[in-house]
Amino acid sequence: MSRHVAEPPNASTTRPAAPGQTAGRGGFVGVLANQAFLRLWMAQALSQTAQQTINFVLLIQVRQIILAREAAVANTAISLLILSFATPPIFFSAVAGVLVDRSDKRLIMAGVNAARALCIAGYLLLRPNWPLLPTLLYIYTLCFAFSSVGQLFGPAEGSTIPLLVSREQLINANALFSLTFTGSQLLGFVILGPLLSSLLGLQTVYIIVVILYLFCTTLILSLPRVVSTHVSREQVAKRTISGDLREVWRYIARDTLLRKAIAYLTAANSAFLMIATLAPEFTTSVLRLPPERLAAIVTPAGLGMLTGVIAVGRFGRRVGRETLIDRALIIISLILLTFAVVPPTLVQLYPPTSQHIFTPATIIAMILAYGLGVSNAFIIVPSQTLLQERSTEANRARVLSAFFTTSNTVALIPILFAGVLGDLFGVVRVLAVIAVLVLVIGIIAERSRRRRVASKG
Repeated sequence: MSRHVAEPPNASTTRPAAPGQTAGRGGFVGVLANQAFLRLWMAQALSQTAQQTINFVLLIQVRQIILAREAAVANTAISLLILSFATPPIFFSAVAGVLVDRSDKRLIMAGVNAARALCIAGYLLLRPNWPLLPTLLYIYTLCFAFSSVGQLFGPAEGSTIPLLVSREQLINANALFSLTFTGSQLLGFVILGPLLSSLLGLQTVYIIVVILYLFCTTLILSLPRVVSTHVSREQVAKRTISGDLREVWRYIARDTLLRKAIAYLTAANSAFLMIATLAPEFTTSVLRLPPERLAAIVTPAGLGMLTGVIAVGRFGRRVGRETLIDRALIIISLILLTFAVVPPTLVQLYPPTSQHIFTPATIIAMILAYGLGVSNAFIIVPSQTLLQERSTEANRARVLSAFFTTSNTVALIPILFAGVLGDLFGVVRVLAVIAVLVLVIGIIAERSRRRRVASKG
């Protein structure tokens, strides 16, 4: 085994400053003062917003095609579209990490954005006189290709951030990226997608997105070239993809904090997918609101996430990463238990009417949803920071890809079974069970951390 993976790094491990790296300034202002990081962040913000805009536009495109053909397969067509985007991470994410660790990360990210632009340009070739099945297959193929090539971007971006900022700024850098990711979802999918498609038409939106991706390509190419000195070309030439994958899984198996970060990020993602799946039923059957009022619950959760990623940087400088994660997990479980008990009780005491949508039950549900968003940020950002800190330059992309593979595979469970369980046992019971499981995990993790700290002290 090569020397660079002999032992997981200590939490205090630091690296020499990279070109453009700054240190000693706190908050978002400090990391944005780093010009190289600023360009990487701008590329992420623009590309994520473009992607979320395209996600909305494609839903409209497929819906229009189905309506134009008067085919009764709208839900199936939309499901297949989502599936074509959701499956590539399961198949390609692990291998993507191996390729990124062996390559110039800057060129990888630039190449991905150029390939994304090419995929989006492919939608401009669609013609209304094409038969239904070939049209849908063409869209699904482009969507699958877009998602597949995109698997290289996450590991490359995540492993580049620690090369551009100091360790003291790393949690703020990750918080900023999480903030931008959440903001881009709201901006691209909720605002720009509907607005631009209605004002300019789908074809024009495709052209705008292609231009954005090409601009992001130039931003990435302007980054300083940071070359890893941990592995020589001769060493890379002797390694195999399967060997690299086995090596990184052994590396993760030896590091308790690394396993914990991957497990918690995966659990947070899966729990929120399950909650999102149950949210429409909770809104209609428990809160007794019309389906279109779902935004009353979802929007506070998004705002809470934004608040959390802003606040976590400040707490992260005073409280350990692992402590933040453990306590946020316990808080989430208590919020979910409250969700399962208080709103249903308030609905019985104060039934909603068409004139009064914001009943006590709805107001409490909105506050709890906001709390869920804040707490989720206190799991996601510290866990992402731990992934970067506990890995090395030579294997960081593979570690990140191991998380992406695990998370996307496990995410199939809530997508496939949350709705079924809600139908069988009721949404309130399912939420209560999730809350109890999360609480048990949080308590065990907190006690384990305290015992480990006590044994070291």
